[in-house]
Amino acid sequence: MASASSTSAKNLFVDSKNRLAERVQVNINNMGSICRQVNRGSQSADMLTHSARNMALQEHAIKNSEENLQKLTQLLTHLGYQQESIQRSANALENVKEQLPPHECTTAWECVRARVRDVAAQRSSHERKAVDYPVCWLHNNAS
Repeated sequence: MASASSTSAKNLFVDSKNRLAERVQVNINNMGSICRQVNRGSQSADMLTHSARNMALQEHAIKNSEENLQKLTQLLTHLGYQQESIQRSANALENVKEQLPPHECTTAWECVRARVRDVAAQRSSHERKAVDYPVCWLHNNAS
């Protein structure tokens, strides 16, 4: 009987040792799961921090873009004023051209060639008197 009780005690000891080993294994697996969850949670916090930082950078970029857009709007307004001024000047130039008598120059290059010929003639004759140029906007501005 003593051997039966010692065998049964040994079996109980082995069973309890196996159950203890299983519980230790389950606890180790649970600790691994907890560590993975903590790691995921810290990665989530890192991702949130990174996203918040990127959002702050985007807000700065949006603010700069808005300021640039306002500057471009002002430039557009001023360019419109300049375009209107140029249009008025062009219309005034047309009115002045209509009031001038006709002349022999039909293109701007003809006016330039005529001016060069007149200056060359003036230098060759060594005259200091003013040369009588045809009525031409180019000649009037060049002298």
